[in-house]
Amino acid sequence: MQPESFSPQEAEQPVTSLIQEAKPSRRNLTTIILTVFLVIFLAAAAGLGYWAYTLNSSLIATQQQLAEVQSDYAKLQSGNENLTTELAQVKTDLEESSKDLTNTQTKLEKMQDENLKLKVKIEAASKKLQILYAFSTVSVPTDILAIDTMIKATEDRQLLERWNDFYSTPSASASVEFILNLITATQTSLK
Repeated sequence: MQPESFSPQEAEQPVTSLIQEAKPSRRNLTTIILTVFLVIFLAAAAGLGYWAYTLNSSLIATQQQLAEVQSDYAKLQSGNENLTTELAQVKTDLEESSKDLTNTQTKLEKMQDENLKLKVKIEAASKKLQILYAFSTVSVPTDILAIDTMIKATEDRQLLERWNDFYSTPSASASVEFILNLITATQTSLK
């Protein structure tokens, strides 16, 4: 058997066909790997895009909520300022009312004191008018003793001196002087 002789073309042919056969398998593998990476990359890019869209939507919603909260905060702050102003006004009004009340109480106390003084004056004048009435209606000597008791009850020294002058020397002029003194004392006690 002879070895077959190969021509250089034949010898090259199977080698190239072997190389050609090996190349497509590497190309297929590289293509598959690149395709897989491309699909993964596209899926990642799509996921990243969806995630960015979701984040953007959330950001917009959060910004709207923030704007609403800031608006509510501004309203609350404005309301707080109004209430603070009103509170200051109420405090001022309360202080003025307190001063007015204190002044009114002071005036009331003065009025009560004046009322008490006036009451004392009226009582003194009333006693003196009773004496004047009793003196003008004397009918019996015992009435003089009643008048004497009434005059001593007034504790008016000047009236008591005039009474003693009249009582020690009863006369018409002493009687007139006593009555005039009694009327003057009544007028004085009402001033």
